[in-house]
Amino acid sequence: MLVNVNLHAQIADTKLLQEKINQYNLTHPTQTLFVQTDKTTYTNNETIWFAAYLLRDVKESFLKPDILSVALVEESTGEIALQKKYLLEKNFCPGSLLLRDTVKPGNYELLAFTNLVNKKAFPLAVFRQSLTIKSIKDLTFSTNFTIADTSLTSDTLRIDVKVALPGVATELASFASIVYHLQEEQSKTLKLDVYGRGQILIPRIKIKQPRQLLFTTTHYKKEIQYFNLQLPPPAKEDSFNISFYPEGGDLVDGLQCRVAWEAKTNLGTAVQATAVLMKDGKITDTLMTSNNGIGVFSLVPATGSEYVLRLLANNKKMLWKDFLLPASLRKGVGLEIKNAISSDTLNVNIRSSINQHVSIAISNNDEGTVSIPIEINRERNIRLPLNKISKGVNTITILDEEGRPLAERLFFAHFDKKTGAILQTDKPAYKTREKISLGIQLTDSDSANIGGVFTIACTQNNRIESRKQKDIETYYYLGQFFEEPSLYTAGRVLTNKHILEDILLLKGWRKYTWQGIMQADASDTVGTIKKLVVKYQVFNNNHIVKKPVDLVMMRDSSFEMFTTDATGALSPDASAITVIENRKMFMRISGNNSFDYRVVSADSLEKTMLQYASHLSFHSTEKLLQLQTSLQQILSDQPKVKILKEVVITAQKKDDGFLAKTTNACGDYVCARGYLNCPYQDEPFSLPEKGKFYRVSAKIWQPYRGCLLDSEPSLVEVGNVYTARAFYGMDSTLLQQSTPEYMSTIYWNPFMLADDKGHANFSFYSSDIKGECRITVQGIGKNGEPFYSEKRIRVE
Repeated sequence: MLVNVNLHAQIADTKLLQEKINQYNLTHPTQTLFVQTDKTTYTNNETIWFAAYLLRDVKESFLKPDILSVALVEESTGEIALQKKYLLEKNFCPGSLLLRDTVKPGNYELLAFTNLVNKKAFPLAVFRQSLTIKSIKDLTFSTNFTIADTSLTSDTLRIDVKVALPGVATELASFASIVYHLQEEQSKTLKLDVYGRGQILIPRIKIKQPRQLLFTTTHYKKEIQYFNLQLPPPAKEDSFNISFYPEGGDLVDGLQCRVAWEAKTNLGTAVQATAVLMKDGKITDTLMTSNNGIGVFSLVPATGSEYVLRLLANNKKMLWKDFLLPASLRKGVGLEIKNAISSDTLNVNIRSSINQHVSIAISNNDEGTVSIPIEINRERNIRLPLNKISKGVNTITILDEEGRPLAERLFFAHFDKKTGAILQTDKPAYKTREKISLGIQLTDSDSANIGGVFTIACTQNNRIESRKQKDIETYYYLGQFFEEPSLYTAGRVLTNKHILEDILLLKGWRKYTWQGIMQADASDTVGTIKKLVVKYQVFNNNHIVKKPVDLVMMRDSSFEMFTTDATGALSPDASAITVIENRKMFMRISGNNSFDYRVVSADSLEKTMLQYASHLSFHSTEKLLQLQTSLQQILSDQPKVKILKEVVITAQKKDDGFLAKTTNACGDYVCARGYLNCPYQDEPFSLPEKGKFYRVSAKIWQPYRGCLLDSEPSLVEVGNVYTARAFYGMDSTLLQQSTPEYMSTIYWNPFMLADDKGHANFSFYSSDIKGECRITVQGIGKNGEPFYSEKRIRVE
C-alpha cells in the first residue's frame, strides 16, 4: 500500500473493518435519492415534471421501496401546498405535479422520500430541491418595503411602506391599508396616507430568528396582495460567526497544522473578512477570507499559549470581535493533505509529537482497508496508490496501536475519471415552432462508448436558477454528504477544484465516525427498517369490521376485486392502486348491504410527510435586500398574453380548483386539442361523452367508456398512488393552431435508454417563446456512475 515501505494490508484488520462497515450500514440503513426537475422557476397552472432515481438502496434487506411520497412545502410558513404519492419501480419514478391557482407565489421546496423508514419512523432517503413559483398576472399596484435602519443599534426596526401604481404617474394609491404580523403574533393594521405611504415599527426584541418573516396583506380598493418580508437578523452580538477547522481534527502542541476558518453572517451568508491572529494578546499574523468566506493559515501551537482571531471592523458594518481558537492537545498526531482532490495517488504527511506506530485506514460507505502498523518518527510523507479505492469521497483515518482514531480527513479519489454525455444538435439556432434534432453519445472515463439511462429536459434558460438547480453527478458524489449551498451557488463544484478543496477541508471534518463504525453490532440490526403502505379500513356504523370483507375497486373505468384480512383491513401492493396523476380511484363493499359499510384510507405516508415537514429548517441562499417589493413575485420576462376580464363564479358545491369545475364525477375531462385528461395548459375544458373518441396520445384515439359512478353511486373515492402523465409538448395540434403557445418547457423525456454503443437520437419542436434554451441530460451510466451534461440553443 505504501511506497518505500514494505507493507501489505493486514487481512485480519481489513476483514474486520469490512464486517464492521457492513454491520454499521445495517444498523444505520440509508438510501440515496435524487429527484431531477425540468426547471426551478414555475408559474401557476404549469406542471413540475420530475424524475426520481434511487441511487443507493439498503443492502441485505427483503423490504424494497415502491412508493415515492412528494410534497411542495412553502419555505415561509413550512406548510404543505401539495402532497402526492407516486409509483417507484426498479428504483425509478417519473412524476408530475400540477400547480393550481391555490399555490401562492413564493419560495418552495420539493420534498421527496421513499416508503422505507428507520426505527424513529424517519425516512431512509430524503431529497430536497428549492423551487420558485411566480405569477404572470400583471399587478394593478405594487407594495414596496424599505428597511430604513439596518445598523442594528436601535431597539426598533423601521420599515417604510409605499403602495405604487406601475406606469401611472398622476393617480395616487391613496387610502390603502396593510395588515401585518409576525408568526404567532396578532395582526395589526396600518392605514396609508393619501400618497400611499406609511411606516411599520417592529420591536427588535420580537425578532428572534435569523431569517424571520413579516407576513403582510395589502388592501387597495377591492384587491388584496400578499407579500412576506424578510427581516434583518435579531441581535448585533450574533451578527457574525467564525468557525475553525484544524486539518485532521485537532491542534497539537509543537506540530505544524493548517487551520481553515470560515466567516459567515448570522443568516449564513459568506463574508469577505479581515482579521489578525493573536498569541497571548500579541499580533502574529494578518488573515483574510476569500469571496466565499473561507481562509487558511498555518500554526504551530506553543504549550500553554492562547490563540485568538480578532475580526476587524469593516466600513462600520462589522464590529470588532474576538474568537478563541480550539485548545491544543499536549500529545497527538497531525495530518496534512495539500491536494485532497486526487486522481490515482494521494500524498499524505503525518506528524506525531511522540515516536509511535500507527495504521492507516481508508473507508467509504461501502468498503474499507487497513494497513499494517508503520513507525512515525516525528514526521513522515507517504504516497498512497488509489487503484483499489472507489471514486468519490473517502475517509482516511490514522489509528494508534489499539485501533483508536488519532486524526481524520476526507479526500476525493479519481476526480479526473468521468462518465459523460456528448450532446449534438443539428444547428445552434432555430425559429419558433421548428424541429430540433438532438443526438446523445455516452462515454466512460476512457472515452469508450457506454450504455445508460437518462432524462432529457429542454427549457427556457431563464427558468433555471443556478443557485437552486441540483444535478445528479454533484449530488451523488457530494450533495448526500454535505448540506452546503455553495455546492450549487458557485457553479458546478465538480468543475472547480479550488472550491471543492475548501469544502473537503471545512465540511469534511467528521469527528471520527470510525468509533461508531467499530462499535456496530449485528444484534442492533433487528427491526431497523419498516415499510409504509397505503391501508384501507372497513367500518360498519363507525365500528371497525373484524372479519374479511370483499371490496370492489374502480380505477380507469375498470373493476377489480379484493378481500380484506380478518380485521377488515387491506394493504395492497402499490402497483395495484395506481392511476395517472389527477385521476381518481373508488371503492365499495361487495354485496347488497354495501350502504351499511364505508371504506376509509389510512395513509401513514401523509402522516410521515407532515411530521417530517414540521421539523424542516430552510437555508435560503438569497441575500437580505434593503428594498423588497411585491414585484419580485412576478415573472417579468414572460411573453405577455391578452387576459380577459376576470369573472367571479359562485357555486353551491365546494370545488377543488379549476379541474373540479370541468370534470365529471370520475375526474375525466377533455382538452381543446381533443386529448382525454391531458396536462392543463391554459386551455378550455369540456366534459367527455360516452362512446365518443378522444386522443390519449399523439397518434392514438380511443372511445370513452363513460363514468361508472353514474351507475355505481355507492362507490367512494379513496387514496391512491399516481403514475406520471404523458408530456405532449409542441405536438402536431399545437403546431397547426394560429394562437401563440408560450411553453417554457418544450421537451421532457424521463428514463430513456442509449443503445449498446451509447447513442440515442431525439427530436422535438420549439414553442413561440424566443430566447435561449438549455438542454440538460443526466442519468446513470451502465458502469453505475452518474453523469450530467448541458447544451444551449437559441430560438429566434
